[in-house]
Amino acid sequence: MSVPYFVRKLSRSERNRLVVIFQKPPHVNVFLRAKAVDLSSKGWKVPRIAEVVQRDRSVVSRWLHRFDEEGIEGL
Repeated sequence: MSVPYFVRKLSRSERNRLVVIFQKPPHVNVFLRAKAVDLSSKGWKVPRIAEVVQRDRSVVSRWLHRFDEEGIEGL
């Protein structure tokens, strides 16, 4: 059984930028990626996030890893 993966702790600035994305998303894909990051930061596991955003687990996992490496710009 694999160990669950969660994004790193978000900074206040990153949280604020996610709120802006949720209020006025530049694109539906950016919104979905931001939602995945938000849920992961709240302790949701990848399989459940994948159900919510209706994407494959591998896609969600890739999004989360990219966010950890690149921050908001990775969305």
